[in-house]
Amino acid sequence: MPETTRPIFIVGCGRSGTQALGRMFDAFGGVTMHHEYMIYHVQPLGVEYWHGRVGRAEVAAELRALHGAALQFVETPVWGDCSNKLSWFVDILAEEFPEARFIHLVRDGRKAVSSLYHKLGHECLDDRSSRILAAYLRGEGAKPPPEKKYWWPFARENDDFYDEYQSFDHFSRIAYHWAQINREVREKLAGIDPKRHIRVRLEDITASREALASMVAFTGLELGDEQAELMVRPYNVIKPMNFMLEDAQLEVFWKLAGGEMRALGYADEQEYILDYNPTGGTA
Repeated sequence: MPETTRPIFIVGCGRSGTQALGRMFDAFGGVTMHHEYMIYHVQPLGVEYWHGRVGRAEVAAELRALHGAALQFVETPVWGDCSNKLSWFVDILAEEFPEARFIHLVRDGRKAVSSLYHKLGHECLDDRSSRILAAYLRGEGAKPPPEKKYWWPFARENDDFYDEYQSFDHFSRIAYHWAQINREVREKLAGIDPKRHIRVRLEDITASREALASMVAFTGLELGDEQAELMVRPYNVIKPMNFMLEDAQLEVFWKLAGGEMRALGYADEQEYILDYNPTGGTA
């Protein structure tokens, strides 16, 4: 184990590039990078914490037992986790790991929501799994197993759209989730030393080597050709699939996520068509 190991946490919403970024960082020598480390522990813990069923002290103890133990025994000077599941714990992670740096990775909500809905729909806020979790949270059903599909946070009683949320369909829950998780990250990072965190847009770091190099430099590393090439095209993608939101979906999306789109600087941009090309970037 090195004398000091620097933690890096990459947070945000799923389907925003965390897996690709994890692969890129893992290609550096001296870096151990995970994608959704210990997910079957962390994801249920996040939902339980969000809904007030476990407290801050319990979460901190669990993160020390998981991420803290990993940091204690790792053999590289940098250790990281690219995980949207950590978004609920940003402030706790910052307190428990004072040397940690955070990257808030964002993507145009229309693309992220569409990808969650079309590509991850069977395990992200689907109707059946949501009913099972809701019954458990009300104390009317058994606790679900720690499978990914069962553990996604809902709107709470004092949250925006809580009353409407009770009758949301699958797409609406996902659109709400995108706004909810990015807002949570923004607000928690606002209370942390600004030198410890940055926000980057997936569209920028895949289109511009300069933007990618700047993000990498924030972590204390230097971008190389091998790492840059890994961000050109998502893993296992030969031809991009463009699921553009329909007019009715766009109306729902802007109602639920318009505020966060403005906060992240996407509100005035047109929805783009994915087109991975050999020179890098998306168009």
